[in-house]
Amino acid sequence: MLLKLRKHPRAAYALMFAVFFVANLVVLAGAGIYAIQFDLNQRATSEAAALNDFTRGMNDTIEALSSPPDAEPCSEPFVTWMRRVAFLPDGIHEIIYAPRNEMLCSVSIGRFETPVPLGQADFSILPKDMARVWLNRDLAQLGFPGMAATYASAFDFVLVVPDVELAVPVPDWVSYEIVNISHDGTIWHRKGRHGLYSHATGLPEANALDTPFAAGWSATSCDLTRSTCLALNAPFALLIDRLGTIIAGGIALAVLIASALTMLTRPLVEKAWSLPSRLLKNLSAQSIRCRYQPLLDLTTDRIWGVEVLARWQDDDGALVAPDLFLPIIVKHGLQRRLTRLVVDRAHRELSALPPGKQPLKVHFNIFPCEFDFDWMMELFKNFLKDASRFEIVIELVESDALPIESTRQVVVRLRDSGIRTFIDDFGEGYSSIGYLAGLGTSGVKLDRSFGQSPEGSLMEAMMMSAIEMVDKTGQTLVVEGVETASRLAALKRSGKVDVAQGFFLSRPIPAEDLRPILIEGRLWSAREAA
Repeated sequence: MLLKLRKHPRAAYALMFAVFFVANLVVLAGAGIYAIQFDLNQRATSEAAALNDFTRGMNDTIEALSSPPDAEPCSEPFVTWMRRVAFLPDGIHEIIYAPRNEMLCSVSIGRFETPVPLGQADFSILPKDMARVWLNRDLAQLGFPGMAATYASAFDFVLVVPDVELAVPVPDWVSYEIVNISHDGTIWHRKGRHGLYSHATGLPEANALDTPFAAGWSATSCDLTRSTCLALNAPFALLIDRLGTIIAGGIALAVLIASALTMLTRPLVEKAWSLPSRLLKNLSAQSIRCRYQPLLDLTTDRIWGVEVLARWQDDDGALVAPDLFLPIIVKHGLQRRLTRLVVDRAHRELSALPPGKQPLKVHFNIFPCEFDFDWMMELFKNFLKDASRFEIVIELVESDALPIESTRQVVVRLRDSGIRTFIDDFGEGYSSIGYLAGLGTSGVKLDRSFGQSPEGSLMEAMMMSAIEMVDKTGQTLVVEGVETASRLAALKRSGKVDVAQGFFLSRPIPAEDLRPILIEGRLWSAREAA
């Protein structure tokens, strides 16, 4: 999946935007949900506090009614005492004396001419018919026609309780219900949207709730006696309908944030997907591949040896050429790590091939910074143990970082230990006759630009001059970049070139493809050229 996205960056950035958009939408929605639920909980808590204040006021009234005066019931002193109790700061201003379920006198009327029966109570707050409640009773008998209130019994008295109201009005996107609950759990709807409390508390009665209000956020609260309870509900339908502008603004904000995050993240993604990042992350024995380019002995037309060329396998399976990844290796100081990976893999692969009649010369390119005797002896120890099968040739690029005298000493010690050193890419960069004469190397490899030069060109003439110069040193001469039969024939005719290398003879090939070449000992294209 990641590989496909890397190859299709537009799709990758579109996916990034989508991920950021969804994530921001989730965060904003979560924040909105939290804010809605927090608001509902705060409102429920405030309403519970108001209910508790009212309940405490009723308790104060009930406590005052628990100690009536010694005066005759409904006498003037008795009614006066009831009126004093009614003036307590509790919201209860009408009290009725009603023993045996009959109203005899009240604060507002005084003594009734005839007892007025209360009738059957709707429910009791406490067991054994204590604290009975009559809902929505007409107050005309008390001198307030057209008004209704709730009666609540306390001892031989009945309190006229004001209609339950919300302490703070709710916004239009919130529904509410106020209920009374009897001691046996029966719910009595008082005000608001019927069924919200049952829905919020998960009671069976919730099935009666209208479908549009069946999903949303809820909060509940009750007074101290749990006889009066409140449910608040913010349903999806109302929220979308009433808060559509805010929701649209949240979506627009999510788009803006997602766009900004995509722009900020894009350079990081491009860096993570860049070749340097992929190489540094995946430089390992599994990602390094070796290719082997045969070298032809022009004297015998038989295979001389092979040059080991490194390739790096990207995570999509493609092989990356060294001219692309070597600058990254050098920049990060990973030359020794790369060289060890290449040498170890080459030994494993070449050891699995059939041995030839003569030791196979295996050429490795060495960075100047690696040209250390002890390190190279340890590096090539496995090849040196198989001296009967392999002969190591180090191809060293000339560099001003290699002083002639100290380099010559290392060259001599390596030769004495069985490792030959060739000057690589001679004729390019720092090439000079001083290196040929002073380093004591075993061979010279002309830069490929000479071997690839057109016939009759100045570069071809310079190649012949370079061949003459190297020939005088007595060192083995390798010409690479041979890509035509005529160039190969010309080199053979000169009689001064020992080894040729190039695409005309063979491209770099996997180790397994070397098997028939090593068995035959010849290169087909060289035979055809001859």
